[in-house]
Amino acid sequence: MKCSVHQPHFFPWLGYMAKIASSDVFVVLDDVQFTRRNFQNRCKIISSNGAENWLTVPLTPAPQSQRIHEMKISSHGDLKNFLHKMDAVYKKSAYYPLYRTEIAEILLQPHENLMALTLHTMKWLLQVFNIPMGLSYRSSALKLAREIDPNQRIIEICRYHGANQYIAGSGGKNYMQLSMFEEAGIEILWQDFKHQPIKYPSIDGQVHFGLSSLDALFALGPQDRKSTRLNSSHTVI
Repeated sequence: MKCSVHQPHFFPWLGYMAKIASSDVFVVLDDVQFTRRNFQNRCKIISSNGAENWLTVPLTPAPQSQRIHEMKISSHGDLKNFLHKMDAVYKKSAYYPLYRTEIAEILLQPHENLMALTLHTMKWLLQVFNIPMGLSYRSSALKLAREIDPNQRIIEICRYHGANQYIAGSGGKNYMQLSMFEEAGIEILWQDFKHQPIKYPSIDGQVHFGLSSLDALFALGPQDRKSTRLNSSHTVI
C-alpha cells in the first residue's frame, strides 16, 4: 500500500494533486508547526503581464509554535479581495466563468479554522479534476508527540495505516534519513512530477514553478489531464 504525507496547501499546485492521485492513503500533516509565508494559507498565480502574485488567507496572530490545525482565519480579513484579484487576472480565461461561483461559495462561507478552508479547497480541486481519492486522514488524529523525530513521525503514520511504501517528493533526498525507513521495512518511492511548460496566452510558455492548480484549470479545463501532467510517475530507489 502506498502512502503519502504532506502539509495542507491552500488551492495546491499540480504536483501536490498528482501525489494524491498516486496514493492509496493520503495523510494531511496538520500537527506540525505552521510555516509563515508558505503555501499553507496562500497560493501563487500568474498575472497577465507574467508577474507572479500571491493570494493570501488572512490569519489571526498566533505564537511561532502554533500548529497548522490550530490556526484561525482572521475576522478582520476580507476574502472578497481575494475574489477581486482573481477576477482581474482570470476574467478572460476560457474556463474561469465556469468555476467562479463555486470558488466564491467556498471562500465566503464560514469556516471554523484555516484547516477547514484548506481541506475544502483541496477536496474541490480533486472533484473538478476528477481525481479518484483513496483514503484521506489528518495526522493530528494520531496524537503523536510534538517532539517526535520528523522521519519517525512519517514512519509511524505509515505503520498506522499499514503502508509499506511511502511516496516522497524529490526534495526529501536532502533531509530524509533513508536508513530509518529501510529498517522499518518501508520502501521510498520518489515522485517524479514532470512539470513542463503549459503555454497560456499571457505567459508565452515560461515555466512558473508552484502555481496553484487553479491556473491550469482556468486555462485548460478539468479534463485535460495529459496537459496538466496529473498522471504522475515515480522512480524507486
